[in-house]
Amino acid sequence: LTKPTRYHYYPHNQHIYLLPECAIQQVCNAVYVRLNFTQPLCACPSRYRDPCSASTNTDDLHSTELITDPRGKALTLAKTCEPVAEMRECRAPRDWSLLALQNIRTGKSHYLVICRCPLTNILEGPMSHDQPTYASVPGIRVYGMMCVQVNNRRGRHLRSARSSGRKL
Repeated sequence: LTKPTRYHYYPHNQHIYLLPECAIQQVCNAVYVRLNFTQPLCACPSRYRDPCSASTNTDDLHSTELITDPRGKALTLAKTCEPVAEMRECRAPRDWSLLALQNIRTGKSHYLVICRCPLTNILEGPMSHDQPTYASVPGIRVYGMMCVQVNNRRGRHLRSARSSGRKL
């Protein structure tokens, strides 16, 4: 059990949060750009100079674009304490770029960015992930987004999000 670390105030959604400390490459904020809403998930450890980015911009070096509109503008961003450039690049088609571990009882999820998807590839999902060992842990559901190559296409358009009904 992780001990809560800090209070964070997010002016654009007017809440104060007591957050647990983030693990390595854990998503610290989910930013819903269109809604101008940030969902704080954990606090960056003290070894990082800055707190977790709540920016709606993608150029803060800590953003993974999960969903884009048809024009390629980001609608949902996953923010990490680590700069995205420091993460290893995904090897398509076999790498899961993002994993969500969901507690079945509470519905609460923790998100991990496993690798960064190259700009020439897209994130596809979310889809149920039943292969890793932890996917068989009772009470935990695992979902993921896979980095896939798509010819003559650029960006992070999420094709199957609407049909699955799951949001990351």
